[in-house]
Amino acid sequence: MNLREPLIRGVYDYDVERLAAVQQRAIKRCISDHDISVQAQSNTEKMKAIAIPTLQQLDVKVVDYKVLILTPTQESVQEIQKIVLALSHYVDVTCYACINGTNTRNDVKRLEADVQIVVGTPGCVYDMLKRSVPHGKNIKLLILNEAEKMLSHGFKNQISDIFTIISRNTQVILLSATMPSDVLEVTTKFTKNPIKILVKNKLTLEDIRQFYVFVERKHGDIDLIEPHVVMIKSRTGRSRTLNTTDSPTHITEIPQDDDEEISDDNTFDYDSYSDECKNEVVDIECFNSCFISRYNFCPMFFPGSLQDACQAAFTSKVIKEHRPVLVYIHHDRSIFSNIFCLNIFCSEIIIEYLLENYIVWPWDITFELNKNKLIQIWREVFSTEFLNISLAEQCPMLIGIMRRSARAKDWSLTSEYEVKILLNGDTLTCTQEKLTRETLLGELINLKEEFDENEQILVSL
Repeated sequence: MNLREPLIRGVYDYDVERLAAVQQRAIKRCISDHDISVQAQSNTEKMKAIAIPTLQQLDVKVVDYKVLILTPTQESVQEIQKIVLALSHYVDVTCYACINGTNTRNDVKRLEADVQIVVGTPGCVYDMLKRSVPHGKNIKLLILNEAEKMLSHGFKNQISDIFTIISRNTQVILLSATMPSDVLEVTTKFTKNPIKILVKNKLTLEDIRQFYVFVERKHGDIDLIEPHVVMIKSRTGRSRTLNTTDSPTHITEIPQDDDEEISDDNTFDYDSYSDECKNEVVDIECFNSCFISRYNFCPMFFPGSLQDACQAAFTSKVIKEHRPVLVYIHHDRSIFSNIFCLNIFCSEIIIEYLLENYIVWPWDITFELNKNKLIQIWREVFSTEFLNISLAEQCPMLIGIMRRSARAKDWSLTSEYEVKILLNGDTLTCTQEKLTRETLLGELINLKEEFDENEQILVSL
């Protein structure tokens, strides 16, 4: 397919060595600048097939070349951004997520500046584009992900309005699991002789008995952690049934490929990281998968890079939304720290507090290369973002929490941990406490209160 060398490296790093037939067809057609309508079941693999040609076509030297990806939910926005950043690790590309909670003025500034790929929900993207109509004309490629869901969620008017802002020559790629009348209407109205790529649903085996039950009501108003917990129980065999609506979100995506199936085999033996983290986002994703498989109910780690985590924590204009970043660090060459994780770090009360007050980001500094890279990232983030802050006490916190090192003399005392408060890449304090749920929770609460006090000082300056 004559992909560029930096993109090929990203593809292999992201473990996309084999592409299905539909992926190959989609990639070739996308690169040829045709409008495309792809009908296939929603999954991550389909999005990879679209992200690859998007990055192939993107000319990083042309500032006015913009790509816009519309998707129905915030979870899918973050999932797509993660895929794009991972595949473009060796390509100089910026990808921005436009979702509820971000400042619209900042969204417009990013669109008008250096951002090349924007991923967002239709409502948020339209609010951004209508404030910067001229730059909307620079959008050369528009991707509608899960079109049938966006239209069923009431985004039809916003999508139509977006088409009135962008150029008529914009290439359009439409992805949809089904082709209802409203999707066909959009396809007919806004695409130019689209090439249709259709994939049949996988046939069911005759020997498998299947049945369904009609339920009068559905309850979709659940917080983000509940779908994670449900899927964890299903994947690990703790629950043998799975109830869902007909449109589960990306966050609860059910494995569909031949090499992925629900199993009751609970034996896990994963490596959390390699000797050197070549791709930060991919390694974090690997860690998330391994940690969840091992510990079932556990903290939900931030899936992006450390810089993304810092921006999510510190760049909000609303002070009360600022959060410290808790960096979960490992010392024993393994994420399988049973006593610490199962009994302490994964306790429900700790998880609930972390989710409400911290952004939790994992890293492994067992290997020297990883340790050096983490220090470098810290200093880069703080030197650029907070260079004008002179008082260290007022600088937003990076808090590292870890098990005791295996090299420590008192390693037999497995009920101890370390907490380090890190500012500007320097270790200012080191606290060691006997580890119980109460003491750890107390430590987290104290750190959060101190953080809030510092934020109030910043407001008064």
